[in-house]
Amino acid sequence: MTFTGMSTRGHLTRQSYKQASEDSWVIPKRTDTNLLGPDLPRLDGVTWTTQTRSWYREVRRSDIASIYTDAEWQMVLSTALVHNAIWSGNLPMRERQTFQTELRQQLSALLLTPEARKKNKVVFVDPDPLEEAFNRPAAKKQDLKAMFAGEAVIDQ
Repeated sequence: MTFTGMSTRGHLTRQSYKQASEDSWVIPKRTDTNLLGPDLPRLDGVTWTTQTRSWYREVRRSDIASIYTDAEWQMVLSTALVHNAIWSGNLPMRERQTFQTELRQQLSALLLTPEARKKNKVVFVDPDPLEEAFNRPAAKKQDLKAMFAGEAVIDQ
């Protein structure tokens, strides 16, 4: 199942239908461990802090990352710059507070905080097993038969 962006709204599977209301953003939990999105870029004058590298890796592994568009990944990279500036320790206190406010706003806009997900009714659901079977690179007929063993079928 491929998602193209934040416009993915509504029910995606029978299972999600049971688990979420119609006004929720239903997003299947990721079953892989691949990192999504671009790597942190090499930028003149920017040394990525350990905290920012770790944070960015977790964003790339998150369930919400599966719906980000290219434009949203650009915003994630911009957010990484703000995050990095805070953790670098080079900001005066007044600027640090401004950057922290900006960071909170960007994290919320990207649905990376529990509060933002709750406010926007984001629901992560387990992927539909049937859909998972069909989306595997080599879904085999015997795998599908095993999945439905004991079920009444019309055609053998």
